[in-house]
Amino acid sequence: MESQGQVVIQWELGLHIRPATLIAQLLQRYNARVSLIKNGVAYNAKSVLQMLTIEAHQSDIIEIQANGNDAEEALCALKKFFLEYDDTPYW
Repeated sequence: MESQGQVVIQWELGLHIRPATLIAQLLQRYNARVSLIKNGVAYNAKSVLQMLTIEAHQSDIIEIQANGNDAEEALCALKKFFLEYDDTPYW
């Protein structure tokens, strides 16, 4: 099964180490292969290092592609994360 969607990076600091780590941890619950796609290049969303190489900044649109038996659930969880995660600096 394949599911697709897109999200907009809303965080002031873009997709950096903290949200990338949380995304990778979240997706470990799913068997689906999940990719984040920017400018036609796919990055493994279960790999913190690969997500950091995306260089996704605030307002960038990121495509999501999930493949596997729980692809829809993984996609929904990831979209929810992007909507709800508060990345307000705490310093």
